[in-house]
Amino acid sequence: FQYPRLSDMALQLGLSASGALPLGMLTNAGGGKTIFSFPPAVGLGVYYRYWTHLLGGYAVYAFDFVADEHLLERYYQEILSVQARGPYVLMGYSAGGNLAYELAVYMESKGLEVSDLILLDSGVRGKPAEVTAASHEEAARELTDYIRAVPDMDQDMKELLTEHQNIDRIASFYSFVESRPTQGCIHANIHLLMSFDDRSTDDGWKQWGQF
Repeated sequence: FQYPRLSDMALQLGLSASGALPLGMLTNAGGGKTIFSFPPAVGLGVYYRYWTHLLGGYAVYAFDFVADEHLLERYYQEILSVQARGPYVLMGYSAGGNLAYELAVYMESKGLEVSDLILLDSGVRGKPAEVTAASHEEAARELTDYIRAVPDMDQDMKELLTEHQNIDRIASFYSFVESRPTQGCIHANIHLLMSFDDRSTDDGWKQWGQF
């Protein structure tokens, strides 16, 4: 999606000395600050490509979820390779907001300045319930069934988000966020953006101020 022409793909592969693909993609080149963004439970940063152009002059570097016990360090290192000095702006949608919060805590512990954390429909995570790998996979399949039924999403995107390896990614993402209750406190400003959905039975999102 970032390099749609074969010549551009070849150039990028040639520039990669290690052969390893990056953890994220630049979905909006922009010209100003870079917003480092984390996806919802679908786990793929390309999810952001439809609306990042609405952010005008801001560049958006959108990460995939990575099932790795050292994922915070890997995100941290890649952010440094994209932007060597702070302050940094992080953003996450739903479960991605919880991941972005974890990374903000991690980056501040390294002495870096995170100026702003933007949360889109993200709630505070409490003590995890007893869940199993099978329940995570079932939840992942329910999410992919929901995506297949979304009427205004193009077929290529649906296939990308619902392919088998992405079910595994979604299940791993669920496992990560459910095992990490929101803890600690950050210096960054927290900005919470909520949809108009009825949240009367879920007030976890009202608690971000204490963090």
